[in-house]
Amino acid sequence: IKNNTLFYFFFFVDSTGAVTNFRTADLESTTGQVYGVEVSPAGNKLYATLKDANSTMYEFAFDTLGNPYLKQSVPQTDELGAIQTGPDGQLYVAINGSPTLGMFSAQEDTTLLTNLALQPFDLGGNTSTLGLPNFIQSISNPTTSPSFNFTGLCLGDSTQFTATGKDPAIDKFD
Repeated sequence: IKNNTLFYFFFFVDSTGAVTNFRTADLESTTGQVYGVEVSPAGNKLYATLKDANSTMYEFAFDTLGNPYLKQSVPQTDELGAIQTGPDGQLYVAINGSPTLGMFSAQEDTTLLTNLALQPFDLGGNTSTLGLPNFIQSISNPTTSPSFNFTGLCLGDSTQFTATGKDPAIDKFD
């Protein structure tokens, strides 16, 4: 029997290639299919989207053994697709045919529910489909501290400054 609302996840040890801690989670829906799956930035919660005529957002928390348990399912009015953590630590959800993405902040406390009322993130005149750009999430580090480097300290020569990172209190580097 094919079940499109069941998904599998596991830990991958990149230094050895070992796959460990194999787990399953079931959206327990008779229609639709799992489309997007994402772990919260701190790794305490798992979020999933069900792509269907009646799309739904799901929130799972992990018990002390690493098993997922359903915290909530929230029906949505739009057709949802991929879900992904952005560089700012927010979670973004593709909304098919929309000029916005859905956005929310993960509630990392496993005893509390996340507010899954998706806030709009404007796409600047573009239209979302079901997917989001592919990239390795570990590259997207929301905790990068601001810093700068400089080269060229000889009197009379130019000095080059390079700024990296971000902080909500810093608007620009001058």
